[in-house]
Amino acid sequence: MSVAGVVCLFGLLAGNNAAFAQETKKNLRPATAIEHAPKFPGTWRLISAEYVGPSGATRYQYGRGAIGLLMYDARGHMSAQIMNPEREVWSTGERLKETDAEAKASIDSYISYFGDYVVDNKKMVVIHKVRGSIIPNWTGTDQVRGFEFWGDDRLVLTTDAKIDGVVYKAKLTWERIQ
Repeated sequence: MSVAGVVCLFGLLAGNNAAFAQETKKNLRPATAIEHAPKFPGTWRLISAEYVGPSGATRYQYGRGAIGLLMYDARGHMSAQIMNPEREVWSTGERLKETDAEAKASIDSYISYFGDYVVDNKKMVVIHKVRGSIIPNWTGTDQVRGFEFWGDDRLVLTTDAKIDGVVYKAKLTWERIQ
């Protein structure tokens, strides 16, 4: 969709249609014309993924050089992938023939999910409504992320993440690439 199309879409959504406005407030529809919603659509590259524990120590769950992509579209769909680029290869090199240890290491070094998103501007959160995930327990859940934009090309998402029984403050910094 062109920039003009996105601008037109948001302009239409901000119109005076009272019924649509009520539905928008009630359901927090993804394409609302709130202040931050227009900044989300695009493709974002992971710059850093830091997890700060209760002691203040920083953990790099996906390695210091973690890589990832986060995609939001103007219709409210999203997808996220993060991985450690130094993942070990499987001894057989064949899917479904990996050892239990190799399978666990693969899951521990990679996260991926997709679904829809809505922006709650009052709470300054983006809600990822997960439709599918590498973590089966996340499917059908809402993953809530605090957000902060640094200009138009930086997005910081925050959340609490429980890892090995410890709650960390996760801070993921993304750079717009499209």
